[in-house]
Amino acid sequence: LAESLKVEKGSDVILPCSLWTKEDLRATQFIWQKISQTTQRVFLYDNGDLYSDERPGQSEQFKGRVSHFKDELEQGNASITIRNTRRADSGVYRCIIQSIQKTQIFHIKLDVVGEYFDVTVKDVFLYDKGERPDQSEQFKGRVSHFPDKLKQGNASITIKIQRGLTVENTDVLFH
Repeated sequence: LAESLKVEKGSDVILPCSLWTKEDLRATQFIWQKISQTTQRVFLYDNGDLYSDERPGQSEQFKGRVSHFKDELEQGNASITIRNTRRADSGVYRCIIQSIQKTQIFHIKLDVVGEYFDVTVKDVFLYDKGERPDQSEQFKGRVSHFPDKLKQGNASITIKIQRGLTVENTDVLFH
């Protein structure tokens, strides 16, 4: 089971990864990965070498935002800090320590939350062969689509913004 952490968007988070044996990690390798459709490289420590803006291989999403605890490697600490967390940082992370004795793997689930995207998804606009079934009250009369564009595969919608409503993030979801 993965340990689970929840942090506010924009804050810093420590992803813990330590050997209970407190084995010195300075002469070893450990790598942090984010597990998704494609594995993303978050951080690499290889016998003193690590990802930086000069060393290729780190996923763009994490460049300049990840650091380790250099002074605690001696005590078996392979934890990292991700600064200025983003919604895209949410997911499952894997810490792989290739130590002298054996390879050890740890998993951490990170959930980055924030007011603008920590809401329940509502039925904004439903379209079924020309019919428009039930729609959330919040969106009635404010959503329109482009019927002439549907044959070309364009299912875009327009939402008229209500006064006092701020849209900070938009995602297109297909089911």
